[in-house]
Amino acid sequence: MKIEYLVYWKARHVPGVRSLLHRLFEADLRRLNDTLASSPLGGKYWVWGGLLLGWAREGGVLAHDDMDADFGVLSDDWDRLEDAIPSLERAGFRGHLRFRDPSGVTTVLVMVRHGARFEFYHIRRRAQRLLFSVYGTYLGEPVEVVQFVPDDTLEPFSFLGRNWLKVTHHEREFEHLYGQWRIPNKNWSYLAPKHYEIERKPWVAATSKW
Repeated sequence: MKIEYLVYWKARHVPGVRSLLHRLFEADLRRLNDTLASSPLGGKYWVWGGLLLGWAREGGVLAHDDMDADFGVLSDDWDRLEDAIPSLERAGFRGHLRFRDPSGVTTVLVMVRHGARFEFYHIRRRAQRLLFSVYGTYLGEPVEVVQFVPDDTLEPFSFLGRNWLKVTHHEREFEHLYGQWRIPNKNWSYLAPKHYEIERKPWVAATSKW
């Protein structure tokens, strides 16, 4: 899977190929939406992160980040996501990674199609905050970082010819996560220390196999 992702990542820089992959990504987002609409997860997940930022700032998928889609799922609805996996698999999405916390709980579930990643974040509600985990290597060390955004309600919005859910106060969330979110920041890192970081702990990559 990692090799496939790297191949697609390199291919997207080839003239003509990138526009094709971009169109495939948008088509797969619509396919995912249609599939989940009739699944147990229908109406129980929302668009967030870079995918929502692209809608707000550019009116579409971010031009530099068209191989990654982020979705939030509350703890109470996580079993619904698990129940929806067979439907997603029948629609052509494949299980890729399950990032797990030290207790073995899946906190990020990643599926792939046409080289792009569709990432579902396990959101935990705590004291008017929504907690989530991100994973990666920072300064040479594999880490899990627990972060938070303000709790919020959800509302429908139209994107790519489909109806989705998003947080009601998305601009407040962008300011919380990115600061000056209307201006692209190529140096922004999701793993760098932030004011909304709660905990940082070692991560063993081998625990993230599907």
